[in-house]
Amino acid sequence: LAVSMVIETWGFSGGYVMAEEVTKPANDVDTVNEIEEYEIDQENIVELAGIGVSKEKGDSGNAHRITNSISIVTEEDIEDKSDTSKDISETQDNLDVKSISDSDIIDSGTCGDNLTWSLNKAGVLSISGTGSMTDAPWKNKSNSILSVLIDGGVTSIYNSAFEECSNLTNVEIPDSVTWIGTSAFRGCSKLTSVEIPDSVTNINSSAFYKCSSLTSITIPSGVKTISDLMFYDCTSLTNITIPDSVTRIGRNAFSECSSLINITIPDSVINIERAAFSGCSSLSSIVIPENVTSIEFDSFSCCTSLTNVTISDSVTSIGGYAFNECRSLTSITIPGNVTSIGESAFSRCNNLTNITIPDNVTSIGLNAFSGCISLTDISIPDNVTSIGENAFIECSSLTSIVIPDSVTSIGGSVFRECSSLTSITIPNSITSISDYTFSGCSSLTSITIPGNVTSIGRNAFSG
Repeated sequence: LAVSMVIETWGFSGGYVMAEEVTKPANDVDTVNEIEEYEIDQENIVELAGIGVSKEKGDSGNAHRITNSISIVTEEDIEDKSDTSKDISETQDNLDVKSISDSDIIDSGTCGDNLTWSLNKAGVLSISGTGSMTDAPWKNKSNSILSVLIDGGVTSIYNSAFEECSNLTNVEIPDSVTWIGTSAFRGCSKLTSVEIPDSVTNINSSAFYKCSSLTSITIPSGVKTISDLMFYDCTSLTNITIPDSVTRIGRNAFSECSSLINITIPDSVINIERAAFSGCSSLSSIVIPENVTSIEFDSFSCCTSLTNVTISDSVTSIGGYAFNECRSLTSITIPGNVTSIGESAFSRCNNLTNITIPDNVTSIGLNAFSGCISLTDISIPDNVTSIGENAFIECSSLTSIVIPDSVTSIGGSVFRECSSLTSITIPNSITSISDYTFSGCSSLTSITIPGNVTSIGRNAFSG
């Protein structure tokens, strides 16, 4: 004969800790202190009730609730453990409940109206119950948390719930969860992957901020917004799929994801906000979808591996620093509906050799093409009325440029250090030449200044 016993250990809060089946010889019942009634039948399993289980008197730890079941089985029955376990579990609810001292639990409590939690010595944080998480009382033990198990009744993950759990490697999110709070997993630097269930419709800002070991993640199809800073500085993230439900990519959403190689932005996206992909230094190509109307400030700055950019015709403005320091970009076509090119939009694009500015553009911002050392030729359309300061400074390969009659003002240092510039036409619409406008243009052999010019600024032609 053998004794088969199933023990489930619960904290006061109801948080699940352990389930274990133990099989011992029938004469080895030292762990059972009292059996109020039982009957042994060699042919059949006989259920036992009223079993009290306790530790040795010297054991320490908090008292916890125990659900116990026990049965006497024959040697033949041991061969089919799955049936025995099933029979035992079906009768557990009818058995007596006693107390146990469990030293494995190091802390426990409540984290919602109907939610409880417990943390054991193995670093497993268990959350059980039903409803929303409204607190994260385990904060002072964040470095001890290695794994998180969330019960199927939990509907939300509280703001900063697991923030700075720097040793967390695994988390299981059930399909009952619909909402992930702000900074929920921020700074979980050892978390390598997270499976977000399809039930989730809201993931708030900074949810995975600086999860530096996160390599892949799938965003559920019900999510409509990639929130601000959601994946900021996730330096190991190589691939991500954005579902068709998403309409907005928030500020710095993927900023500094330096290992991100490619990403597809679906046509459903309307807004790509400032610095959304800045610092994605491994990103090689990007397609701006049809419904986007503006490329915001800093959107793709410092994407140093970016070689191919497709901008849809719907785009009407390119914001400041939008493609700043995209050093691998060799050419780009700006669609015809664009009316303005912002400050430093293409500055320091070292390998940019060719760019076409469309006819609808009316202004070129300061530093717009500064430091584009490979740019050899550029045509400024007739509708441009102003060229900002330093717009073409240090474009050292630029050989010639025609400024149309529509331009009424040229900012200071616009062509400064354009050392290959041999000729330039200044239109009659210009009335003044600002400070350092052509300073350092060492190849410029002649220039015609129109009669309408009334002032020439300091060091305008020096060097």
